[in-house]
Amino acid sequence: MTAWVHKPKPNSVARSRLFCIPFAGGSASVFQNWPEGLPGQIEVCALQMPGRQSHASAAPFNRMSPLVHAMCDALRDLLDLPYAIFGNCTGSLIAYEVAVRMGALDLRPPDQLIVSCSRAAHLPDRDAPIHALPRDELRAELDRLGGTPEQVIAHPELLDLVLPVLRADFELAETYRHRERPALSVPIHALYGQDDPIVSPEEVEGWGVLTDAGFSMKALPGGHYLIDSHAEALLSAVTSALSPGARPARSDAVQAGATASA
Repeated sequence: MTAWVHKPKPNSVARSRLFCIPFAGGSASVFQNWPEGLPGQIEVCALQMPGRQSHASAAPFNRMSPLVHAMCDALRDLLDLPYAIFGNCTGSLIAYEVAVRMGALDLRPPDQLIVSCSRAAHLPDRDAPIHALPRDELRAELDRLGGTPEQVIAHPELLDLVLPVLRADFELAETYRHRERPALSVPIHALYGQDDPIVSPEEVEGWGVLTDAGFSMKALPGGHYLIDSHAEALLSAVTSALSPGARPARSDAVQAGATASA
């Protein structure tokens, strides 16, 4: 196993895999307890982004394309089973581009793409870029946005340890531009927090125009960081999306796309 992939609970009898990509600044440990909340036939494979934990010796990526190329190469040997991809926040944009790249390489495509707490990939970011802000201004922004542990915000020495990774991840997301391409032939399930102040339901609904294989969206309790605050509800929704027969109808994607384009 490469430094890219962490299996919280290796499963030699798995019938499928779920590749999980964390939010900006996040690591594979976010998904450490996921195997206990998902059906036993699914092996959780958490992507360990460069610059953190077991992948700390590698420099973090600050551009989408080279990251996705490297990630797809790292996953080649794990495509022997059917798989789905889950992404959270910035991880959703990465997950989408990985699904696109798998098709371009003529590799086994995912059966499902599950995105959470993210605007659709083709929609512009409404927020001003923050990756290049001076240290104190970036610290204030992190405090405003939430999601960064309070002990990190409060202790300069801890903040300085994580800032290079955070800056790179923010830069990757803020410089990302979706390229016009045919719709993805993979169903997309979009999950979002009903109290999310950062991503609107309309921005989530926009994912529907990026697939011709079916689209669904579901509101969950919580806000933008529901992966922490409402993990049980999120895991339940992911389980439902992965269940046999959960593939959304193609008409759902067409209807959502028409709404998002209006």
